[in-house]
Amino acid sequence: MPEYKLHYFGIRGLGEVPRQIFALAEVKFENEAHTKEDWPEFKKKTPFGQMPLLEVDGKFIPQSFAISRFIATQHGLAGKTPFEAAWVDALADQWKDFQNDFKKFWYLKLGFGEGDVDAAKIEHGIPARDKFFPLIAKQLKSNGSGFLVGSSVTWVDVLLANAVADLEEKEAGFLADYPEVDVFLASSMSEYKLFYFGFRGIAEVRSRRVRLISKPFIVVCSLNFDLRSLSEMPFGKIPVLEVDGKQIPQSHAICRYVAKLHGLAGKTPFETAWVDALADQWKDFNQTFKKYWYLRIGFRQGDLDTARIEHGIPARDSFFALITKQLKENGSGFLVGDCVTWVDVLIANTVDDIEQREPGFLADFPEVVRFQKKIHAIPALKKWIDARPYRSLQPAKDSSAANRSPSAMPAYKLYYFPVRALGEVIRQVFKLAEVDFEDVRVENWPEFKDKTPFGQMPVLEVDGKPIPQSFAIEAAKTEHGITARDKFYPLIVKQLKDNGSGFLVGASATWVDLLLADQTATIAKWIETRPESRG
Repeated sequence: MPEYKLHYFGIRGLGEVPRQIFALAEVKFENEAHTKEDWPEFKKKTPFGQMPLLEVDGKFIPQSFAISRFIATQHGLAGKTPFEAAWVDALADQWKDFQNDFKKFWYLKLGFGEGDVDAAKIEHGIPARDKFFPLIAKQLKSNGSGFLVGSSVTWVDVLLANAVADLEEKEAGFLADYPEVDVFLASSMSEYKLFYFGFRGIAEVRSRRVRLISKPFIVVCSLNFDLRSLSEMPFGKIPVLEVDGKQIPQSHAICRYVAKLHGLAGKTPFETAWVDALADQWKDFNQTFKKYWYLRIGFRQGDLDTARIEHGIPARDSFFALITKQLKENGSGFLVGDCVTWVDVLIANTVDDIEQREPGFLADFPEVVRFQKKIHAIPALKKWIDARPYRSLQPAKDSSAANRSPSAMPAYKLYYFPVRALGEVIRQVFKLAEVDFEDVRVENWPEFKDKTPFGQMPVLEVDGKPIPQSFAIEAAKTEHGITARDKFYPLIVKQLKDNGSGFLVGASATWVDLLLADQTATIAKWIETRPESRG
């Protein structure tokens, strides 16, 4: 059994869910509670300058969700099937989307900032609650087991139960309109007690309410897709991936699902955790950077120069310094391990997009740009990038689809708008794995939205069941960016330097490379020849 040490402050916060997952799995761990006094010195030793941090036999895993997923996967709390695991991820990502809005009220409520609490509750707290918890209530009803996914507890149950318990403790009655959530919390408590009572030897836990595979792939660009079917999507959002008629929402959940099935998620549990950590770090970067970038690409209105200085540059310099370090430390040209993973695809797409739209913005991070070029030079990706069929307004299926054995692998259907954006990384992961999929371009979004799990795209449909969650679907809702660039891209530069292979993780391309790579000059040829896809 590995030796686990969880580093965090002496509070619940982001460290509480990993602690409870350890308790639920009955796994011993050392709870290292840092103080404000020792944190500055310890911070220098951390990969991203953040906690919580899980130490496994002397090696660090950053990012709370990557930590939670790593522990849960090792101990049977991440879903019993790949499809269940994808839905666990999708719900966790949906919680992050909720938290990004809700915290604008909640942090004031907890005294972490100054402002009008009542106004923040009306402007942010209640709308975020009324958007998120109907989805949770719907999911509990649809699943029917008392758990969010499958027939047993998973780490997303722990995550949501903690959030609900915290709300009930500090704002009693705030969830009164969602009785299903109370029932869920009660059943979760019952499940937790089964594991917690009599459990000894761990920190106190409070009881509370590419390898590349040789498969051809199909692209179907349907710009006239009937958006009335959007109401069938799991969260009312796209992209959605459909696999043999089953849908998967949320872009990161989709990428992770496809990558795991086809050898692009890391060769070991530790590598997989690092791929997840870097993807989560990208999300943190994007939350700040998009406040500038959405203005830059015309999705929002505002003072572009101010947003660049306040958000774009700081985000860039923080993130890409970490990526540069990771590339150097890994030393393979990839971000994690010695071969491409989906996080290489992710970050390469981001870099490519930035290089296309704002040449020179990453001039201080040459390792990141070289990394992006390396990822997009991978033959399977280069072939896709050079001939992306986005101009066609009619579905165009690869003739090989007719020859594919229905029993050979699931049938995938990806739902997204007729643009690159969040859907592009997923498409490139499929291409990297050389796996068939149907690329459904949604035009009538308002009517199609009600069919999605979360009212968002992308959504992946697998055997008729949806997997939701898109980490960039809020593009039309956000504002600001340069400070973000300077926070994010230093991390990328750092990661590239630390990894040293030219890729973000390992020695070969991953989906995060594709994500960042999709945002540079390497795909200039594609840009010149691609169909008229917006974004």
